[in-house]
Amino acid sequence: LLLAVFLRLPGIISRPIWYDEAFSLLISQQDFSGMLAALSADVHPFAYYIGLWAWITVLGDSVVARVFFILASILDIVVLFLIAYEFFNNRKFLPILFILLAISPFHIHYAQKIRMYSWMSLWLHLATLAFLRARRSQTLFWWGLYLPF
Repeated sequence: LLLAVFLRLPGIISRPIWYDEAFSLLISQQDFSGMLAALSADVHPFAYYIGLWAWITVLGDSVVARVFFILASILDIVVLFLIAYEFFNNRKFLPILFILLAISPFHIHYAQKIRMYSWMSLWLHLATLAFLRARRSQTLFWWGLYLPF
């Protein structure tokens, strides 16, 4: 995980904010009714903007806003590791998988952008993990976690 964080942090200060990121920041800096009005014709998840709004409200909209997406990428690596743990009988390959996820260009690239991609990946993998665990254990806890997705 430290390797993953180390590979993602340099990009948050070396990249300028581009158009789509500026749009996300602009929408997230408005109040709730302003966000609703601005997003009425947008196709992106409203919950993403609420999460970004909460993060920006607490920590500001500087480069620190990109840490919000690095956090999602790191959590996604953990969830993907847990999904792989469900599938592989031979556990000796899991550390290799963990390292490959940590150095994944996809994860690194999208973890450094102020867009919803790293959070969408995390939610997709959380839904997958919840489904796999629900199907295996047949408990209401895991089905309850899976259903909102």
